[in-house]
Amino acid sequence: MRPDRVDAVLPPGVTVWRLAIDVDDDTVPVGLDAAERAHAARLLRRADRARFLQTRAALRCLLGRRLGCPPDAVRFATDPGGKPRLAGGARPAFNVSHAGAWALLALAETGEVGIDIERCDPARDLAGLHAAILAPDEATGDIGFHARWVAKEACVKAVGRGIDAVQALAVRRAGAGGRIAVRASAGWPWLEATWLAAPAGYAAALAWHAGA
Repeated sequence: MRPDRVDAVLPPGVTVWRLAIDVDDDTVPVGLDAAERAHAARLLRRADRARFLQTRAALRCLLGRRLGCPPDAVRFATDPGGKPRLAGGARPAFNVSHAGAWALLALAETGEVGIDIERCDPARDLAGLHAAILAPDEATGDIGFHARWVAKEACVKAVGRGIDAVQALAVRRAGAGGRIAVRASAGWPWLEATWLAAPAGYAAALAWHAGA
């Protein structure tokens, strides 16, 4: 399966791709390296393996096309905070997220990018979870838990921090078009973000910053 480019108003040099996942197919794609195959083998659930393998294969295809090399020639590294990137400081920066039967992949020619997609479960009691991710002076307002979560998760992924940092961020709607106003604690870069159109039953968001 090939990812489809997402039609959205994004900053120059940023592209987002959406991939439909076959959660019953955990066949190891050709071209993955030993570390990727080992990571997949450690995942106990077939659906988790399928999501990882298919997303990584799609990422390799997108990056290989951008770099002008075969997908299996793409080499990855991690920065000191553990965020994946291309080896040798090559561009583009990238980030991926998958949930349920969908994955999102974001590429950025400059700066850094983070993306998140989550499956919404209206049957869950989310009141306690919602309160737990709010910044100290952040109001719940008209943003539901899943919309707020993907916004914050995309932001922390853009800066390479863990999910324990979500309470350092406050988010709110910023006019039409899905744009998100982000207020972060001192020491964070200036972040921009937007919600993305997502398949029914999912929420998704993208965040980016100019980098160092």
